[in-house]
Amino acid sequence: IIKGTQVYDAQKGAFVDVGVLDVQQIFGRAGRPQYDTNGGEGIIITTHAKLQFYLSMLVTQAPIESKLVSALCDHLCAEVSLGTVSSLKEAVVWLSYTYLYVRMCRNPLAYGIPFEQSTHDPRLLAWRTELVQAMARRLDEARMVRYHAPSGSIDPTELGRTASHFYLSVETIEAFSGLWHERASEADILYTLCSASEFSQMKVREEEMEEMEELLQACPLTVKASLAEKEGKASVLTQAYISGTALKSAALVSDCSFIAQSASRIARGLFAIALSKSWISYAQKVLKLSKMLERRTWWSRCPLRQIGGVPAEIYDKLEAKRYTSAARMEALKEMGVREIGQLVSHQRLAAQLKAEASALPALSIDVSAQPITRTVLRVVLTLTAAFEWRDRLHGGAESWWIWVEDSDTEHIYHKELWTLTKQQALEPQELSFTTPLFEPLPPAYYIRAFSDRWLGVETVAPLPLANLSLPSARPAHTDLLALRPLPKSALADARFEALFRFSHFNPVQSQIFHTVMHTDDNVLVGAPTGSGKTVAAELAVLRLLREYPGCKAVYIAPLKALVRERMADWRAKFVQGLGLKMLELTGDVTPDARALATAHILATTPEKWDGVSRHWQQRNYVQKVTLVIIDEI
Repeated sequence: IIKGTQVYDAQKGAFVDVGVLDVQQIFGRAGRPQYDTNGGEGIIITTHAKLQFYLSMLVTQAPIESKLVSALCDHLCAEVSLGTVSSLKEAVVWLSYTYLYVRMCRNPLAYGIPFEQSTHDPRLLAWRTELVQAMARRLDEARMVRYHAPSGSIDPTELGRTASHFYLSVETIEAFSGLWHERASEADILYTLCSASEFSQMKVREEEMEEMEELLQACPLTVKASLAEKEGKASVLTQAYISGTALKSAALVSDCSFIAQSASRIARGLFAIALSKSWISYAQKVLKLSKMLERRTWWSRCPLRQIGGVPAEIYDKLEAKRYTSAARMEALKEMGVREIGQLVSHQRLAAQLKAEASALPALSIDVSAQPITRTVLRVVLTLTAAFEWRDRLHGGAESWWIWVEDSDTEHIYHKELWTLTKQQALEPQELSFTTPLFEPLPPAYYIRAFSDRWLGVETVAPLPLANLSLPSARPAHTDLLALRPLPKSALADARFEALFRFSHFNPVQSQIFHTVMHTDDNVLVGAPTGSGKTVAAELAVLRLLREYPGCKAVYIAPLKALVRERMADWRAKFVQGLGLKMLELTGDVTPDARALATAHILATTPEKWDGVSRHWQQRNYVQKVTLVIIDEI
C-alpha cells in the first residue's frame, strides 16, 4: 500500500511525486512466489488530479530515457582520472558503451539531435564528438583535466582526481574556484562549503524565517550570506547540526539531514585540495571543520566530549576552566584521581574522567634528521602511542596526518597519512622520508601530527635547522678532461687486451682508467648511455684477477633481464676468453654449493643478494667477495 504520493526531496527543496521506478518496485513486493499463493494486490492512495498520471504509468509502457548528459562532465573526469580515457577519440568510443548512446540512437529527438543528422549519421559520431569536446573544454576551464584541442589529448590533474575521489561535481569546483584563497577564515571556508552545487536547490520559505533567526543568533561562526540566500540557510543549518540543536520545522529537519549527508564529504574534498596546494592554514581549518561535522562538536569544546562517557555538565566544568586543548588534556592525564575530582567537584566520576583522558589518542614524536645533499634532508620520526587503546573507541587502527611545514613561508614540504594499528601501538614506530632544503636555511621546520578523526588531538615537534651541518658545495659532476685517448696496451697483458675489440679507450674510460685499474678506491661512474660504463666494470674485474687471485666479484642489477644480458655478454669475454666461471644467482636459478664455491663472478639481483649476504658468516663464498659492481643505480 502506497499511502500518499507526495514526498519531500531535500535536494530539490520541494515535494515531488513518487517516481515510476519506486512505484513498480513497491508493487513488485505484492504477489511474491511462495508467499502470496492467491496473487497479490497493490493499492496506491493519491489525489484525483494524479489518478490518470499513475494509472497511465502502470498500464502504459514508456521507455526510460537516460539522464547521463546532466552529469557527463563528472563521469568523463572520473574516466580520465582512472586512465580509461586519455584522448578525445577514446572518450567518443567510451560514450558509445553507455545507455545514453543507446537511447540517442533510438530516440534522437528527445536529446535535441536533429532528425536529418540522425539519418545521415546513424551512429551519431559527429554528435558524440561535439558533445565530448564541449565537456572536455568545460573541464579544462575548471582545471580538472588538461585538454589539448589540436592533438585531442586529455590528461588528468590533481584537482580532477580529488574531485572524482570525493564525488565533487564540476559545478561545485567552478563555484569553489572563485571563493577559496590561502588566507581564508573558518567562516569563509564554511561559506565556500555551502556554495556547493549539492545545496543549489535548497529553498528558503517564509514560515521558516523565525526559527532561522533564532538559529542564527546561536551560530559560533559568522554567516557570510543573508538568510534569504541558499548559502546563508545552509551555513546556519550546518552550524545547527554541529551544535546538535533540536529543530522544530519538519522541512528544516529534512534539509539539515540532507546537508549532513554531503557536508562532511565536501569538507574532506576541500581538505585534499588544500593539501595539494600546500596551504597550511587553510588545510588545518578545513580538516578541523570536517572533523566537527563528523563528531558533531566544536573545536572550542572539551575533546573528551567525543567520548561522552560522563554527564555533559562535567565537560562544562572542564570547559569553564579552559581544558579544551591537547596540552591541557596532557595535563589532565598527569593529574591524580583526587585532583580531577576537586577540579570538577565530583569525586565519583573522577576515575572515569581520568580513564577517558588516557584513552584520548596522542602521539609523542622524536625527530632526527640527516642531510643527504645540500638540498635534500632525510628525516626519521620515532612515533610512540601515548594513550590506552580501546577497541570500542579506536577500532583496529587510528590514522594521523604527518606533515612538515615551514612557518615562515607557510608551505607544506611533506605530507602523508600514517596509520597506527593496535599491534603497532605496543612499541615505537619509525617513519622516514625526505624533504627539500632551501638556502638560507630557516631556523626550523615543524613536524605536525593531526588525528584524522579526533578533534583537539595534535602534536607539534620542532626540527631545528640552524646547527645542521650540510655537505660541502662541491660540483655535482667531475669535469671531463681533455686527455689523449689511452691505448689498450696500457693493460700490459696480452690476454686482457684481446678482450676488447677497440684500440683506444674513449675519454671517459681514459680518465677513470688509473683509479679503476690501479687503486682500491670506491668508484661511482655516472655517464650518459653509450659512454662505456660497462668497460669500467670490466677493468675492475681485471684488476681483481691480477691483484686478488682466488677472490670473487659480484655483479648486481635491478632486473633479471639485465642479469641475463650481462651473463651472455661476459660469458663470451671472461668464460671463453679467460677461462673464468660465472654463475647466475637469481630466484629462477638456484645453483649448488660447489658451483658457488668455484665461481669467479656471481651475477644476481638486489633482493637475492640481500638474502644471501645476511648469513655471510655461514657462507664462505660470500666472505671471498672482494669486488661489488652495482649497475643501473
